[in-house]
Amino acid sequence: MSLRRSLIAAVLVAIATAAFAADDLEYNAIDFGSGIIHHVALSPDKFEFKVVYTNPPASVQESHRRQPRAVLTVNGGYWTETYEPTDLLVSDGRVVKNVNRKSPFNGLFFVRGGKAAVRNLNEAPLSTAEQFQQAVKCGPLLVRKNHAVASKSTTRHRRTVVGRDKAGRIFFLVTDGVLARYADMTTVALEIPVRAEFAFNLDGGGSTGLAFDVGERKISVHSVPVGSVIQVLKD
Repeated sequence: MSLRRSLIAAVLVAIATAAFAADDLEYNAIDFGSGIIHHVALSPDKFEFKVVYTNPPASVQESHRRQPRAVLTVNGGYWTETYEPTDLLVSDGRVVKNVNRKSPFNGLFFVRGGKAAVRNLNEAPLSTAEQFQQAVKCGPLLVRKNHAVASKSTTRHRRTVVGRDKAGRIFFLVTDGVLARYADMTTVALEIPVRAEFAFNLDGGGSTGLAFDVGERKISVHSVPVGSVIQVLKD
């Protein structure tokens, strides 16, 4: 059986190790025995979202600890060897990096007018007049209208994904464990456990990280130091 077919078959027998919904937030974890997919979906109207630039870099867990209102922190964006962002990044209204016109990435996570959104730039291109409170370009596109988009990348790593589902929620997905070692971008897209309008890669490998706290629930996927993170804050 091919890897792709075996992973799809594994979905049918996977055990949900955790699943809960509270305060306009839903969390699911699918345990494949050798790895876990963490999925968090949130209402963009009920939380504050921030892009935090960290140079000197910090791990996802360090950034999470520094923000007492953080519900969720994930890695976001790509960086150079000196932790400078490679494409558009805006933090609290400050443009850390302007749009890189040579970049092939076509996803945008942003906050404007206090509301977070995810956008497919192929369908709604950026205007030079647009301003954002928070923003990070991302890619490549992994899912379009609930169908996996074949990727040219065959590199197998842990992955961090951001997207918008059919209900209009923003979701983050993080793969962890042995499963992630064997999951290229196309395979990850096939395993996204939601009806997604679209989803984009946020980076992977050692940079992939998750820190998630709701009440007494604490979930963590440790990352190496990264140049920026996306955070979800409670009011």
